[in-house]
Amino acid sequence: MASMREGIGRAGLGAVSHGDAIFLVGGHNSAGPLRKLERFVPDPGKTRGGTWDALPDMLARRSYLAAVGVASRIFAVGGSADGRALNTIESFCPSGVEWEHWFQMPPMQTKRTLHAAAMGQDTLFVTGGFDGTRDMATTECYDPATNTWKWKDVMNVKRSYHAMCPASYVDERGERHSCLYSLGGQNRLDEHGLRALDSVEAFDLHSERWYDKAPLPEGRLGAAAGTLVDALGEEWIYVCGGSNGDETLCTAVRYHVRTNGWSDAPPMAKQRLGHVAAVQGNKLYVFGGFDGTEALDTFEVFDPIEGCWGSLLKMGVRDEADLEARDA
Repeated sequence: MASMREGIGRAGLGAVSHGDAIFLVGGHNSAGPLRKLERFVPDPGKTRGGTWDALPDMLARRSYLAAVGVASRIFAVGGSADGRALNTIESFCPSGVEWEHWFQMPPMQTKRTLHAAAMGQDTLFVTGGFDGTRDMATTECYDPATNTWKWKDVMNVKRSYHAMCPASYVDERGERHSCLYSLGGQNRLDEHGLRALDSVEAFDLHSERWYDKAPLPEGRLGAAAGTLVDALGEEWIYVCGGSNGDETLCTAVRYHVRTNGWSDAPPMAKQRLGHVAAVQGNKLYVFGGFDGTEALDTFEVFDPIEGCWGSLLKMGVRDEADLEARDA
């Protein structure tokens, strides 16, 4: 497999943590939407980022898509290409290194870009997004066992460009609650609302209903989020970067799932909008995005136990021709 050239900035991409690797899917650079699929295997050490490989391209160009691991496969869901919102889906098997045509997977019931997706109880849930006309509150889910899509409870707030991740907590009665959290985003048809939403809601996987949660300390759109576990085994959702409607942010906040409360977290090294996050080994990896000027070719890693971000690292590796030219 070919190595990826260093310095390729990307925003609006998707990421999936699968096995010991993180797969980066689609996105866009200055030339437009991308078909790229790349694999990053983190180094367990603290000084090196890890290894990168370029894998076969998708069939369709997709930016502002959602990427999710479903069973043993990686799904690229919706997104936009040439200004059009998509309802199509492509599936990739990491062991087979071959993309399936989108028509081999049933399409979503709605075209979506700037949406969010997550797995819950072996089911793929997709929320919100923009259908080409409006920002949406709808939720639909894909059941791999039946290969079908179904509508689910509508979110309380219409939103696109939001973050979504699973998390769980144990209540005072000792019962575990597993939920999917939808955080921030935007609703551009709400003329009287905030440019960047501070709204947070959780989809309870048992009752299959959305419930409002404590709002973000500051509204954020285009942020990235992931769930990490502290030294006591408590789950926290980290939300980093995005925009407050006026500027691109490097700041981060964290949400204590059990107590429904927010606190500040260490800021990233770079301002990022339209970036993506993935959790691997209880560390939060944040890739790419837009800093207000250009698409970024860097990533950074947060360790919740140490409570800090690592060094700013480049996405990808130089190919042999670049290395020879550099050393000449």
